[in-house]
Amino acid sequence: RTRLAIQHQRLSSFPRVEEYAKIASSSDGATLSKSLKMLLQLHENTYMLPHEIIETDYLMEGFSNRPKQMYLKQMVDDIMTRHGASVDTFADAAIASRNMEHQIPQILRKQFRTDATILQNPEPFLHSRLLIQLICEHYVSLNKGKPTGAVSIDADILDIVDDATTEAKHVADANLGIAPEVQIRSADGPFVPPPIIRSWLHHAIVEVTKNAMMSTVEKWDEQPLHQKQSLPSNILIDVSRDTDFMSIRVVDNGIGLNA
Repeated sequence: RTRLAIQHQRLSSFPRVEEYAKIASSSDGATLSKSLKMLLQLHENTYMLPHEIIETDYLMEGFSNRPKQMYLKQMVDDIMTRHGASVDTFADAAIASRNMEHQIPQILRKQFRTDATILQNPEPFLHSRLLIQLICEHYVSLNKGKPTGAVSIDADILDIVDDATTEAKHVADANLGIAPEVQIRSADGPFVPPPIIRSWLHHAIVEVTKNAMMSTVEKWDEQPLHQKQSLPSNILIDVSRDTDFMSIRVVDNGIGLNA
């Protein structure tokens, strides 16, 4: 509830930002106005849920009373669903805000940047949303009988890597028409995993591997026909564990990044 209250305060400038969208009178302004209204509606609906939980006895009895437990789980699921929708909508608003800035009169731009700070600097909003997501995921996991909630203390790291690379290959194949093969390599001997949030690690590996695949396929497409191999080069994922940390390296032979 505290984190949602902080976000409630951060979103208080949105009505003023909507006024700039009207002044811009462009497709970006229309997108911004629509996204802001959706965000405010999503937030208002979400803001009421933890109040309803806390102001009843469901929170204290939710772990021992099965009907109340299911009711709480449904509420938390609703918050998680709104979380996903709000992040996507927020991204649309942030992009429209940046595109729209040069469309409003010069004299208003400085104040616009002040009023639209949350859109110009989205990290605090997204960080808070991720923490809310973790809290919700933690409760849902406990509700399903996991002893540690959202945090896994004995996860099979290689299994997570395998699941994530499989998803990345599906995404690459659907968008590029081909997906490089992935070789997973790990050190021999016992491997004691560190405490992790499985869903976050899975997502991170998917994104990095997907980007490596896109870069590799792009380089493969640019090769002259007489030099082109029948398939793109493989992606290597190297999993190792040092004394104080775990390392997962994704290695590709793609086009690289500009300096």
